[in-house]
Amino acid sequence: MSVSDTARPGIVSLALDDLVTRAREAAGDDDRRPLRFLPALRRLLDAVESEADLNPFGRQALHDFVVAQLVTQIETSRLVQANPEIERIPVENVVVITGMPRTGTTALHNLLAEHPDLRAPRLWEMLAPAASTDPASEERLIRTASRYVEQYYSVAPAFRDLHPLDALRPDECHRLTATTFSSSIFAQRYHVPSYLAWLDEQDLRETYEYHRTLLRCMLWRRPGQHVVLKCPSHLWHLEALAAVYPQARIVRLHRDPATNLASACNLTAVVRGANGARADRHAIGSQWFTYARQGLSGLRQGDRYGPAAHTLDVRQRDLRADPLRVAARVCEFAGVALSREAGARLARHLSEQAPERSGGPGYSLADFGLDQSRIDRQFGGYRAEFNV
Repeated sequence: MSVSDTARPGIVSLALDDLVTRAREAAGDDDRRPLRFLPALRRLLDAVESEADLNPFGRQALHDFVVAQLVTQIETSRLVQANPEIERIPVENVVVITGMPRTGTTALHNLLAEHPDLRAPRLWEMLAPAASTDPASEERLIRTASRYVEQYYSVAPAFRDLHPLDALRPDECHRLTATTFSSSIFAQRYHVPSYLAWLDEQDLRETYEYHRTLLRCMLWRRPGQHVVLKCPSHLWHLEALAAVYPQARIVRLHRDPATNLASACNLTAVVRGANGARADRHAIGSQWFTYARQGLSGLRQGDRYGPAAHTLDVRQRDLRADPLRVAARVCEFAGVALSREAGARLARHLSEQAPERSGGPGYSLADFGLDQSRIDRQFGGYRAEFNV
């Protein structure tokens, strides 16, 4: 019997059966539709119970999150059953932005989302990808997503300056892969080394197939010929992504590992605090150093997952120096025309962004048990190859 099989008296239950029952009640699932990816969920729950040391708030937040993902599975099953044409919606023209965390993927994603011919799913959509299409339902979902953002910032005010959240803006598609409970986002939210070790051994093709189903649900609701997605975690699963999206155009961002590792560690500490989880900074540093080393197989050998023409490399410093030029490169790479009108929209978006804060970041590699010389030894080849 696993830890997640049994409820613990007096605290919020993370027992698998209790979560499934609650989800069926919330979704009105009288038909008891088959739920998917429960072995992965069990792995996650076992790791959380034995390793994450969640406080009561964190347990409630995880309980609610898991129930919401299971409800999404039920709603997706209903929607696709009623509208089987969804699974035939073409998804060949997909741009996937990835790279190590804190390399500028969010800035590029938000910029490209201003292009009228690029469909970038919004946060409210990804929180409910299979919801009803009527206008009243859409307005309700947007309000729900806005409350989610407000609540998240209330428990993690530092997150506001690290990663912008807005119900009407695009966000990372880990919100789709998380519905399968096979996503490295959980290792960012919680200290779950056994889960991360298990995840590293998995073939995530089925996860990406479900990601594609959820994307099709959103395209059925709001069509778009070209789609732009973004998530750093794709970097570790490019082979599975390419198997499911063989025509995808992959944009990989690059930054000095010393800078982006410290930033990724700081983000993880903030996120764990927001999720009521223990935030051991040295453990976070060790996890990210190992994970970054593994990620080099995606950064330096990505072409083996598809034709070289399907991969575009962008340095973060080039994005910061001339974002419109980088956007033009990506559009050309994706086969999307950048008209004068589209260029003006992108320029207007840039003019509306708040200036970067001056001064240091307020954290260092040493805060997370890392040092420059170790990073130089491990990532020297990567730095030289991409001139970062």
